[in-house]
Amino acid sequence: MYVVYIDILFLINMVMDMMIFYTATMILNKSIGKMRIFIASIIAALIYCMLIYIPMLQSIPYILYALFVPTLSILYLYRPLHIKEFLKIYLICMGVACTIGGATFTIWFMVRNTTPIHTISIIWLITIALSITLLIYIGFHKIRKRMILPLFEYDIQIKCIDKEVCIKSILDTGNCLYTPIGHRPVIVATYDALKELFTHEQTLTLNKYKNNVLELICSGSFTPSYIIPFNSVGCNCGMLLGIEVDQVNIHKNHFEKSVDKCVIAISFNNIFNDRSYNALLHPDFILN
Repeated sequence: MYVVYIDILFLINMVMDMMIFYTATMILNKSIGKMRIFIASIIAALIYCMLIYIPMLQSIPYILYALFVPTLSILYLYRPLHIKEFLKIYLICMGVACTIGGATFTIWFMVRNTTPIHTISIIWLITIALSITLLIYIGFHKIRKRMILPLFEYDIQIKCIDKEVCIKSILDTGNCLYTPIGHRPVIVATYDALKELFTHEQTLTLNKYKNNVLELICSGSFTPSYIIPFNSVGCNCGMLLGIEVDQVNIHKNHFEKSVDKCVIAISFNNIFNDRSYNALLHPDFILN
């Protein structure tokens, strides 16, 4: 007869779910806070424990169980805007779960065959899972950084009046931002990378209101060239401040292009977690 301790079951599932969601978030290249990942893991672990602990829920078919357990956590964590995006995130999360879970339990059962089961603690299980997650993270990070991202990497030089900044950008095929008036393509760059283009007074104003763009617009202290609406994960109706610069020079190996009167949107958040890139280049600048 096996005895199931609900607190241990909850702890194992919560830790495993955290590793799954953290790895999936890295693969999806989404900027999501650790607290939201923690809460999403608690939700998934609670649902799993309910299915084990409540007798009437134990008769649920496995296919419904596999679909229902991660769904609420995915909806809370990633907030997909449509069913296609949800299915993509769901399949990635399930793939990561199968990889981490399968490898973890394979190694764990191999250890069980050579070691008495009463001497194997839960710490062993969590340690194995953490090691596999770390290997996946390092491997995927190296592949993306050294083999994939360099193909889309461009250096851009932004000139405005008598000032200029050089920024490392990434060509983002998902960047579909256009100005509401004129339908002009928009480059998104971080505020930290653009600081040198602003005057001292503008910098003070932007630092004061950077957490509330609406208040900044209403204050009248800084007048952007454009107000650019956007939708993203975790923000169904956002606004970016757009400034018009005199010139943008795009460079990569033998490719060079100069664009006059270009629109740059200011992002007060980091574009990449490791800050390796500070701008998202609109595909229209390369393809057209």
